[in-house]
Amino acid sequence: MMSQPRPVVIGDRILPGGEQHGPGTWTPWLLIRFAANDAGARPIANGTVFWLSPDIAVDSSDPWGNAVAGEENFVEARIFNLGKAPAIPTKVDFYWGDPSLGLGPGKMNYIGTEWAALEPHRGTIVRCTTPWIPEFRNNGHECLMVQCVCPVLEDLSGPSIAPPAPLQPQVDRHVGQHNITVLPTKVGGMHRLGLDVYNPFPLAMQTLVTMRVQHLVFVRDPQRTVHRRALVDAVVGFDPRATVKSPIVQDVRTVYGSRGGPEISTRLAERGSIVPTDGARPVKPLHLGPNARSPVK
Repeated sequence: MMSQPRPVVIGDRILPGGEQHGPGTWTPWLLIRFAANDAGARPIANGTVFWLSPDIAVDSSDPWGNAVAGEENFVEARIFNLGKAPAIPTKVDFYWGDPSLGLGPGKMNYIGTEWAALEPHRGTIVRCTTPWIPEFRNNGHECLMVQCVCPVLEDLSGPSIAPPAPLQPQVDRHVGQHNITVLPTKVGGMHRLGLDVYNPFPLAMQTLVTMRVQHLVFVRDPQRTVHRRALVDAVVGFDPRATVKSPIVQDVRTVYGSRGGPEISTRLAERGSIVPTDGARPVKPLHLGPNARSPVK
């Protein structure tokens, strides 16, 4: 005769369906949230943004929390144990993936594993001690996944060493996903930006590409009191031609003088390959005299 699954207790409440099995057994109940108000209900409804888990973060040299290519980054995860029993030990696996190649159990790249003790009724931050050294690919769009399981005390239907649905955050509360930005370099390094120019017409055309480099600096005093979002908005809306200057962001040359600003070297480089449109043909320029009529209307 098959044994009935043990009901799970969260706080003083038995999960629905557990009453028929008798008094609740104290067990761990692990959760990596997909949103701040996530209580662990799965599956996640279609169309819900589940790939920005607030419980997964990166410790890097970037002050804004982005990963930096070519250097050691450390992934951290906050895991909640909402059950009444401690989750000892808890196996926590860390992965990264390239969204452009697809995500799933067969597409994720392993970073490392940590074993942790998670006390009941609290969230615990687990840091992966194995560094992640990302490469700049897919324009810096990468994905982090973290999954956890307590193989000794959790009452799971699948293998005890892995969550019921490994690396599937939409259907398993043990799995969290956070899509991040990988910066191509750190401050002081070389930053390369690519630009694709598309020609929708079946004619070969010359294209003029212009760019402007603006030296910006945060004024020191507002940094202590102004919210980070406001700082970003001030940078985006900065206009050196405006008559009213921003009290937060200024041209570095007006603050430190022309010799005190950082030296920024910029140049345009032509891409190595040009893909012509099918049926494209060159067009010679028309040289019209003062009395000639243009055939183009």
